[in-house]
Amino acid sequence: MTDRRERRNDLALRRRIDQLLGRVHAARDEIVERGLDAVQDTKDQDGESGRPRPAVDGTDATDDADDAAA
Repeated sequence: MTDRRERRNDLALRRRIDQLLGRVHAARDEIVERGLDAVQDTKDQDGESGRPRPAVDGTDATDDADDAAA
């Protein structure tokens, strides 16, 4: 491992660290984006299946819509 002072003073090493940190941040962003896409795809598939979504209280979401219409 390099000395902290060397790391701070060595411009080439600082650039390399910055490049690596940039790659880490880009990879993290890609992982988050893929995860969000996967969740959205799952929600789309659930919506297409025709099943009503359960509400928070355990009743069907369609029950709430019927109550609101009445």
